Amino acid sequence: MRTGYLGRRIQDSPARFGTSSFDSLRGPGYENLDFGLFRTFGIREPLKAQFRIEALNLTNHPNFSNPDSGVTDPDFGLIMSTNPGSRLIAERYFRLGLKLLF
Repeated sequence: MRTGYLGRRIQDSPARFGTSSFDSLRGPGYENLDFGLFRTFGIREPLKAQFRIEALNLTNHPNFSNPDSGVTDPDFGLIMSTNPGSRLIAERYFRLGLKLLF
């Protein structure tokens, strides 16, 4: 996957050092949406059961890695991969649970 993140004007210009500030290149943002539903059922007076379903990364949005920052590299400014993260944030993930409250 070769995605250009920086503008063509920056990619085509020759490498110049000393003209930009520290940390002037920024990567793409990070997006994550988690969602949960809970329902509590009364079994007896002191005992309750809670059923829960949770969806982590509900929109299944990819989070891209930072672009290549080596100004002399041929891939300067290109995003070559997604941010791997862990399983809980890299892909959509559903969890079911049952909790007893007493």
